[in-house]
Amino acid sequence: IELNVCQYLLKPVSAERLREAVENATQALRQRQSKKQEFERALKLNNMSVDTLREAFLGRLAQGLLTQDELEEEVWLLSLPGNAQYCLFIMTSDEQAIGITVRERQIYRLHLQKNLKTLCPGEWITTFDVYDNIIALVNVSPQDDDRIDGVLRQYPAMTPYRGIGLNDVARRYEAWLETRQTPTAPLVLEAMNIIDQHYGEETFDMTRLTGMLQVSCGCLGRLMRQQTGMTFNEY
Repeated sequence: IELNVCQYLLKPVSAERLREAVENATQALRQRQSKKQEFERALKLNNMSVDTLREAFLGRLAQGLLTQDELEEEVWLLSLPGNAQYCLFIMTSDEQAIGITVRERQIYRLHLQKNLKTLCPGEWITTFDVYDNIIALVNVSPQDDDRIDGVLRQYPAMTPYRGIGLNDVARRYEAWLETRQTPTAPLVLEAMNIIDQHYGEETFDMTRLTGMLQVSCGCLGRLMRQQTGMTFNEY
């Protein structure tokens, strides 16, 4: 009982009886694990605000991590209009106004979301992608074009994708990333050229590269991530 024994087998035991006992025990363990996972998921959801859930939803949606069933379930859970038209806005992390530290970027994003709701009433969701770009999504009607133009006048660095459905978000986001991931900074182009020539050498690393370019690791790493969407090691 102390060991949580659920079934006894008395010798002699047949192979069939042993197999049945093991299968029963395996099934019981799987059921227990499933209930534990459901409980942990419910606890996690309970501890998250609706805004936090929406931010996580937009991040997964933009990265194409949701199946159609998961998309429909989360749209219902978050009370979002599933068949409505949306406008997707993306602001690059290159913008100095966004800030440098995590706290500065979070404050900027929350301030931005508040302003967006004033400029264009609707169901706004904003979040950061893995490259610290800001993604914003709002459900709009064809009559809201003037309000969207007002948003762009105040935030000209934003790229808009109008009149799209939720299923189009990942494709539009990926297309935007492709336009951003063509490096233009001379320093990054030179760094990539040096990497291409020396990456096979055992002694070649970030420190040696920055020494050759006479820049700091932090400066080059940040610039590479902004320009290519990748870190030094990933590239």
